[in-house]
Amino acid sequence: MKEQTDNGSWLIDLIMKMRPEVEPLKPCDTLENMISKASWKAFAVSTAASLPPGPIGVLTILPELIAVTRIQLGLIGKIARYFGKDEMLNGTIIVLILGNAAGITVGREFLKCVDNKIIIQRMSLLALQNFAARIGAKILGRIVARMPTRWIPLVTAPLFGAISKKATERVGWETVTLFSQGFKFTEEDESHNA
Repeated sequence: MKEQTDNGSWLIDLIMKMRPEVEPLKPCDTLENMISKASWKAFAVSTAASLPPGPIGVLTILPELIAVTRIQLGLIGKIARYFGKDEMLNGTIIVLILGNAAGITVGREFLKCVDNKIIIQRMSLLALQNFAARIGAKILGRIVARMPTRWIPLVTAPLFGAISKKATERVGWETVTLFSQGFKFTEEDESHNA
């Protein structure tokens, strides 16, 4: 179990388990509409979860991050469905989107743009786990950074709401970029062309 905790595979497993069912698209669902709706929902969740002061407020940090992540995963799924690619969503794609939105890049050896199409080099399990571990470390850093601020909730609650809103917008637009340009896996996953 310790090896799984250290190598980041726990995050990939958790993300895949947290994915909500994707709602059917409505005629009014535009990309802007879906991203706006999800980002305001993330704002509301983070602001509300940040209001309890003191030790109770500290206890709301992890549920808040889980709730916002579920909103973001739902948005990824909905955008994938919008582009007709929801069946292609897997741990690699989701981790790449979340990592890029968080400012953690995997480097040119895994992502390339050729003829307006994104080429995703098949990542080894170790590379994917290392990338996921970096995302996990960033999440842990967020938790630690939020603990002291739970003592002044009226000031920080709207701030955390705005941060979650902006992060959800970044996730949405990263997803749009990936699916609008199309992508292709190289090597053993040639059957997954988008």
